[in-house]
Amino acid sequence: MCMIERACYLKVLNIYLRLSILFQDVGLWLEEINLGSYRQVFEENGVNGEYLESLSMFTTEQILRFIRRCHMKWGDFITLCKELRRIKGLYISVP
Repeated sequence: MCMIERACYLKVLNIYLRLSILFQDVGLWLEEINLGSYRQVFEENGVNGEYLESLSMFTTEQILRFIRRCHMKWGDFITLCKELRRIKGLYISVP
């Protein structure tokens, strides 16, 4: 395996592990992105990886309802969205 193939393999593996963490344990992922204070409220409200994946399809009203239900600060919601977009971007950009 050449260095380029190895680098691609490691990148894909890293992305796979991050997506697995997101879908299996949102709380752990929240800790990783410094939003661990929301772990309990996400669990209480049934917010899982699949739910977070669908956030991009939410209407403004649904987003505001989510923020209120989870008692999120606006800046924390923006951080959450940026991290989700970053993970999706990494996943899409892999050759």
